[in-house]
Amino acid sequence: MSRRRSAAPAHDGGYRLLFSHPRLVQDLVCGYLDPSVARACDFSTLERCPGSFVGRSMRQRHSDVIWRLKTTRGWAYLYLLIEFQSSNDRYMAVRLLSYVSLLWQDLIKRKQLAEDGRLPAILPIVLYNGDEPWTAPVGLRPLVTPSIPAVDRHQPDFTYLFLDENHLPVRGRAYLRNVMAGIAALEQNPSLERQQEILANFAAFLDEDPELSQVVRQWVSEILLDDGHRRRSPRTPETFRELNTMILTKLKRERERLASEYLAKGKAEGKAEGKAEGKAEAHVAMLLALVADGDLSAARALARLEHLAEQREISAAQLRQAKTDLRKLRS
Repeated sequence: MSRRRSAAPAHDGGYRLLFSHPRLVQDLVCGYLDPSVARACDFSTLERCPGSFVGRSMRQRHSDVIWRLKTTRGWAYLYLLIEFQSSNDRYMAVRLLSYVSLLWQDLIKRKQLAEDGRLPAILPIVLYNGDEPWTAPVGLRPLVTPSIPAVDRHQPDFTYLFLDENHLPVRGRAYLRNVMAGIAALEQNPSLERQQEILANFAAFLDEDPELSQVVRQWVSEILLDDGHRRRSPRTPETFRELNTMILTKLKRERERLASEYLAKGKAEGKAEGKAEGKAEAHVAMLLALVADGDLSAARALARLEHLAEQREISAAQLRQAKTDLRKLRS
């Protein structure tokens, strides 16, 4: 299964749900931020802050979640902006600075300041979930045209921490200890079979926390199993066993669809009577249909295809394309 991007509202709700749980925030900090940050934090004091500073016009693009906790230097805030569009936002630093400024203004209004009246520190984090490589600057300075030194020194200097979920390191079976690593592993492995394996190892660890387990199961069913045609959110599976059954059902449907496509292709190309190329394409399509339908193993189909290529009944280009299609069927 190739990884698909769902509509923004689904990702909005799905990821806000994940990061509404303190364990996700703790594991994000411990697993992917500078170790000095985790050492300075008292995670038992994590508190979710209500509200959002993302305007209605931008909610199709990203969503925010705000937490605060005590550190060795007093209270600090984590401003997590979840970017789920595929394209870059070149001026993200400008946009994020405005959100952070609004949060500070809100804290001033509610008098949630340090004893000496100073503002609490805010760590702005952008968690990117798109497909394209992120090329936007992570700070303001590259976005501002240099001027004379007397003007330059008065320009704001602001940077944010950027994390690309598609490239977060997941070493070995780190997801057995770190929930964020598990989420990254699921996102980075589009194969349904591989996702089943990850979830099977993940399940025992998550079942120690029923609330967290439910959050993850709901996220998987809403995001990873979304086919882009749902009109409403699916029912959250009550157990990982039930979730596994949902994955198997989707895998079966995808293979049935591919089998139908290959059979139709084989019949259409098989009509090219007397044309060697048409017959060859029909032969390849029928082999792939048998694999998709579960009546022939991928290994045996590959051996047959290579034999056909050796006998020059199919071309090298046809063999390459068939191997690509076989890899899709295995995923």
